[in-house]
Amino acid sequence: LSNLTTLDVSYCTLITDAGVLALASRSESCVALSVRELFIAGLDRITNTSAFALVQNLTNLETLDITNCHAIDSDGVNALLSSSHNNMLNLHGAADEWATQ
Repeated sequence: LSNLTTLDVSYCTLITDAGVLALASRSESCVALSVRELFIAGLDRITNTSAFALVQNLTNLETLDITNCHAIDSDGVNALLSSSHNNMLNLHGAADEWATQ
């Protein structure tokens, strides 16, 4: 898995924050170091906790799709957008008004 650059688990509705945290944890997963594109659209069970973990650990992330991740609110979106190492992050699914709150 160390060469994995794209991961799409969109609409795998049983995935929770615990799953995203395991993915994003450097000690648990080599994916955290290699993934550049992550598609997690439609995961209603993930929250800002996941957004914060992604910002902290997926330092090579370039594309993130959080379309229909309704439990990620403006705080989570702003954390994703303001991450210093993800300044080129292509964020899909974030409502424009979230980023300005």
